[in-house]
Amino acid sequence: MRPASGADLLRYLQKVNFTGSSGDEFHFDANGDGPARYNILNFKQLRRDVYQWVKVGQYLDGELQLDIEEIQFKWDEKSDAGISM
Repeated sequence: MRPASGADLLRYLQKVNFTGSSGDEFHFDANGDGPARYNILNFKQLRRDVYQWVKVGQYLDGELQLDIEEIQFKWDEKSDAGISM
């Protein structure tokens, strides 16, 4: 096996694309980085003393998608403004 420079490796990586086992398309960008993929979770109160992490959106290929109806904020009991921490 012959040694490869970083520039050679980057050229090969930029040509790679495939569908992963999760069904998502995968490719490397011009810098050799894979795509940013994040699920946005909200720790939501379902009923008294019952909480659960709920997916309320995702960040995929530079685009943020949120389901505003699913997001639950804790409001300050004294005002109508949200709490910032």
